[in-house]
Amino acid sequence: YSAALKIQDTIQDKTGMAYTYHNIAELFMSQQQPQKAVEQYENALRLAREINDRNLIQKIAHTLYAYYKNKGYWEKSLSFFELFNTTKEDIAQDKNLQRIAELEFESNIKLLEQINENQELKLREEHTKRQQQTILLIIVIIVAVLILGFSILLFRQFSQKKTAFNLLSDNRKKLKKAYHSLEETHELLQEKNEKITDSI
Repeated sequence: YSAALKIQDTIQDKTGMAYTYHNIAELFMSQQQPQKAVEQYENALRLAREINDRNLIQKIAHTLYAYYKNKGYWEKSLSFFELFNTTKEDIAQDKNLQRIAELEFESNIKLLEQINENQELKLREEHTKRQQQTILLIIVIIVAVLILGFSILLFRQFSQKKTAFNLLSDNRKKLKKAYHSLEETHELLQEKNEKITDSI
């Protein structure tokens, strides 16, 4: 333990020194050397307070409280009992604060998960909406193309019918003209035949 203390003191390892002093005190106590043990407990307690190691403070305070109580040193016993209770309450408060922090962290995580889930749902809805708009646009384009094609077909049919009608009208005019020519020729022939008949 002495070698360990020298090394820890050299590297300023106060935590290691506090626990080493505590272990030495425990060893002295087991060897029925309470005076030396108390001295080491006090060294450990001083360092534990410096590093604010509440668990070690509570442990040492309880040991010294029991020791002085057995010895009948009520004033010292009471002071260590108060230190023990105060440290115990501080530890409990730290645990409560830690639990509150953990609950807040868990709550924040759940909130973030909910936000992410809502964002993903919103993105999916937007994606679905874009798909529906795209499908609708394609349908509109297809319908427009069909209407245009049907209109072109009707226009061609109308044009063809108009052309045929015009051609038929021209043919009728030509036939009518030819018919009039034939009638005139027939009349002329009839007149000549009458003249010939009269002359005979």
